[in-house]
Amino acid sequence: MIALLLSLTTAAADPVVLPTAADGFEPVAVEEVITLQPFTVAVPHPWRWASDRDAITEGVLVTVRVDPELARPRQTESPVLYADGAPVERLNAGYPSGCVVGIIPGRYDPASLQALRLYFGPPGLPERIDADEGRAALAVAVAAGITPLGERADAREALAPVSLRGSAAVFRMAAPVVEGCSESEAPLAASWRQLADE
Repeated sequence: MIALLLSLTTAAADPVVLPTAADGFEPVAVEEVITLQPFTVAVPHPWRWASDRDAITEGVLVTVRVDPELARPRQTESPVLYADGAPVERLNAGYPSGCVVGIIPGRYDPASLQALRLYFGPPGLPERIDADEGRAALAVAVAAGITPLGERADAREALAPVSLRGSAAVFRMAAPVVEGCSESEAPLAASWRQLADE
């Protein structure tokens, strides 16, 4: 877990200054949906990627291709990856690969996945975002022309829902995905394989 936190908070050598919401930051859709893996967990997964949610028992492990500059690690506010109005828990940095693996909270069936919008909203701190801010971000994204996934929700693989023990199993499931699409983060993924069940 420590390696994960370090991967997402370590500043890059050449920090990129991004506009804030006040500067008129325009939402940016993900470039490609690679996989969508619905799951349930018997032991609730702690949720620290929003200010008004404690834990989840259902979610979707999502893999997307994005502009690497949006994924670049920073020690300040960064563009927030959203699924509709909910921040996505990013498990890896996704830089410089542009391949981000994360968790979308909640239950989704094929129809609701097709209606989902995946995009980067204004820079912020996900743990401070509440439902009202999430709805506002979604409204801005819709107004900016961010469209639902539609057929892109079919992804490259049709993945049936899986039942897992808890957070460790989710990270272990994510390990080969990260290893396959973000070579520089393979050591992080390898550390997840060693996590013991709760």
